[in-house]
Amino acid sequence: MPKSLLPTWDDKYRIGNDMIDAQHKKLFEIALRIEKATNENVYQDEIKEMLTELFNYMKEHFAYEEKYMQEISYPNLDKHKVSHRRITEDMVKIVTTIKTTNDLKEKLYVVMQKWLLEHILMEDMVIGDWHKEQLVNNMPD
Repeated sequence: MPKSLLPTWDDKYRIGNDMIDAQHKKLFEIALRIEKATNENVYQDEIKEMLTELFNYMKEHFAYEEKYMQEISYPNLDKHKVSHRRITEDMVKIVTTIKTTNDLKEKLYVVMQKWLLEHILMEDMVIGDWHKEQLVNNMPD
C-alpha cells in the first residue's frame, strides 16, 4: 500500500480541550480511512458515503468548537467561523462534483491537506495557546 499523503494524528496537535482534541483525532482517522479506500477497489458510492460521514462529523465538530470559542471569549471567533464556512463549502463541492476515483483523490488530498494542516494544526492550535495564556494571565498572584 502506498504511504499516506495525509498527516496522522499526534498528541502535539492537542489544543487542551479534551472533546475538541478527540474530535480532531477522529477527523484525522476518517480522512485516512477515506484515503486508504481510494487506493483500493471500492465503489464510488462507498467513498461518497465515507465523505458524507466526514462532512457530517465536520459540521458537528465545527458547531462544538464555535460554542467552545464563545465560552472562552475567543477574540477571533468570527474569523474562525468564516474559515469553517469555507471548509464546509469546499467539502460540499467535492461531494457533489466527484466524477472519478482519481478526481476524488486529488480533491480530497487538497482539501484535507489544507484543512488538517492549515486549519487544525495552525488555526485551532492558536485557540489552545490563547486560552492557556488567558488562564496564566488571570491567575491570582
